[in-house]
Amino acid sequence: MLLVSCTTTNQASEKQETQTKSESILPAGYTLDAIKAALQNYINDQLWYNSGSNHENSGQNITAFEKNIGQNIQLEIRNYNGKIYAINPKEKKDEEWLAYFKLKNGIVYCDSLLFPKDSAWPQEKYEVVDYTQMDIQEPHQPNYGDSPYKDKMVAAAINYLEKFLIDMKSGEQAKDWDHVQGYLVNFHEYDDTANAWFIKSNGEAVYVPFLFIENSGTITVDGITGYSVKKMMDKAPDDPDRVMFERQIHDAVKIKANLSNKWETPPS
Repeated sequence: MLLVSCTTTNQASEKQETQTKSESILPAGYTLDAIKAALQNYINDQLWYNSGSNHENSGQNITAFEKNIGQNIQLEIRNYNGKIYAINPKEKKDEEWLAYFKLKNGIVYCDSLLFPKDSAWPQEKYEVVDYTQMDIQEPHQPNYGDSPYKDKMVAAAINYLEKFLIDMKSGEQAKDWDHVQGYLVNFHEYDDTANAWFIKSNGEAVYVPFLFIENSGTITVDGITGYSVKKMMDKAPDDPDRVMFERQIHDAVKIKANLSNKWETPPS
């Protein structure tokens, strides 16, 4: 019994020593566990909102993960001159991808997924940090978290959306904006962009994306070109646009009801 205990202790010690050595190759603020968690969150976000869709900007991302739901994948963590990536070395050459990680406010997050055809695919030499593995889970509602910093982001977003509504109500289609429902879709505090949905009195759903800008601790918002979908709820339940729309408004962090002057936190 004593020998078994010693062996187990030695194995745990060796594992910890190996992980410590691997993490010494990582830039400050990064850990292997944080990288894996960040990739899990990124994959879940992609699958939750875009699963089964044919949207041009998300299609290849989804294909890369959908086939592995419920399976364990291998990961090779790489350091490209201080920039951290992860690759699944078991992927076929024409299906390989690189997940790119960043650090913001002490949070490690996956910023994007790159493919060999992308100009941003790194060409320089890299150092292997470690090999690990993770499970691709069934998509579920994301956990966005809360923080004082995120509260500032929410306030900046609402300020922008109120100005957006004022502009719309003074435009050519003002009557359609008299009684609208607004949904500020939830987001992570490391996100650079977010969006809202407005449902007009004529049933048209308006997608309003925007960009967060931070300057000397002050957060502001700049608009991005959006689009509208007529009679959204007349689309088939499995239509990609409707799936994303329904999941996003369900995940709203703030809601503006008809005739209301306030953005309220939806009930849990």
